[in-house]
Amino acid sequence: RLRHDINNFNIMLHYLGRPSRTYAAPNKALEWGRHCIRFIENIGEGKGVPEAWLGRYGETLFRTACYCFGNGSEYKKEGYELLDKALDIYLKWAEYPAGAELDVGNEYIYGRIKYVKDKSQIKLPDGRVEPIEYGGILEYNARFIYRCLTAKYGWEWFNPVRNEDRFKEFIEKVKAFADKE
Repeated sequence: RLRHDINNFNIMLHYLGRPSRTYAAPNKALEWGRHCIRFIENIGEGKGVPEAWLGRYGETLFRTACYCFGNGSEYKKEGYELLDKALDIYLKWAEYPAGAELDVGNEYIYGRIKYVKDKSQIKLPDGRVEPIEYGGILEYNARFIYRCLTAKYGWEWFNPVRNEDRFKEFIEKVKAFADKE
């Protein structure tokens, strides 16, 4: 039974971690991002996103903000709201130290396993530790956010707002956190 529960967790990681292949299709990227946001929120079954998923949730919010800006000015408000929420989630995520054992969700689905932050490992209820293949997708840090916001290429969907004061202020906020990491 425990192996089945561990597989449930790994299947979720695989689903949320696979590349979406939405290059040059911002409308498709936006729908995929919104879908993944709802999907992660649903893992918490109405009780909020479980601790272990906060990193992926924050990164998904951040990427979806980028997709909003790539879809035109009618999505700009949503994009900024997602950026603000992505930063709030980063701040929650950053409160957990490396090695913290984080809840992954419903114990009947995931067998009371815990994700070990920054280790790409899970801790089983009997104390054993196992590596996980997709653990990196659960991590989220300000250096990543800052790098994406200021990238010369690869994040062109931010281009429509790069010269706006609100975007520049957001970059400065993120830079302050990135410098501390």
